[in-house]
Amino acid sequence: MNKTELVKSISSRTAYTETACWNILNLLLDTMAEELNSENDIALHGFGSFSPWHQTSRIGRNPQTGNSCMISPE
Repeated sequence: MNKTELVKSISSRTAYTETACWNILNLLLDTMAEELNSENDIALHGFGSFSPWHQTSRIGRNPQTGNSCMISPE
């Protein structure tokens, strides 16, 4: 299920329009992203837990040449 399908499903099960469901879903995701960017954990009982995680630099390999290179955390 993608975001569009989720919005349509929510809209069909509620009295909300698809536009309202888009706004609510985007608000939810934006709020979660802001909390994670602020280094806060999120725990939604029955759904999942989310914690900020920082990627470190790592060694990668160019599949065309086979050369190793450092991949920076972005």
